[in-house]
Amino acid sequence: MQRKLRLTTREVTDRLIHVFREAGYDGASLEALAAAAGLTRGSLYHHFPGGKAQMAEAVLNRAGAALSQDILMPLRARGNTANIINGMLDGVLKYYDGDPPICLMNALTLGEGHVLFAEKVENAVTAWHRMLAGVFSSGAIDLKDANNEATDLLASIQGALILSRVVGTRQVFEDQIERLRHHNY
Repeated sequence: MQRKLRLTTREVTDRLIHVFREAGYDGASLEALAAAAGLTRGSLYHHFPGGKAQMAEAVLNRAGAALSQDILMPLRARGNTANIINGMLDGVLKYYDGDPPICLMNALTLGEGHVLFAEKVENAVTAWHRMLAGVFSSGAIDLKDANNEATDLLASIQGALILSRVVGTRQVFEDQIERLRHHNY
C-alpha cells in the first residue's frame, strides 16, 4: 500500500490560490478549497485551524511576497526610468500569469473579504504607487506629475486586467503591457 504524501502548509496554500483568484473570498467554498488542495475538509483545517479566513490570509501573504519580488524589486533598480519601468512590466506579466489574468488581491476584497483584507491590499497598492512615483520623480518631473504618472500606469495595468477577464483572454493584457513599454517615460 502506497503512503500518501504529506503536504506542507505552503504547498497547500499554493493549491488554494486558484480558487480564491477565481471565486473571491465569498465564492470560495470549503468544498472547492479542499478539492483544490487534494485534502479532506478535516485535513484542510489541520493546516488552517482558523478556517477560510486563515486560508485567504495565507494566500494573500503569498501574493504579497510575489508582488514584492516580481513587481516592487525591479522598481528599486538604478538606471533610466524607461528601463526600470520595463523591468517592472516584466514582473507584472509574471505576477499576473493566468489566461485570462486575474488580480487575486482585487478578488479577495469583494464582499466579506473587503472587511478582512482591504487594508492589507490598500497598503500593497500604496507601496506600489509610492515606488512608481519615486521612479518617475527621480527623472525630470515634479512630485505631483510623478504621482499622476504612477496613477495612470497602475490604472492602465488594472484596467487591462479587467478587460482581459471580460473578454476571456490574456492577449488584451499582454497588448496593453506592450503599449506601456513604448510609452515615453
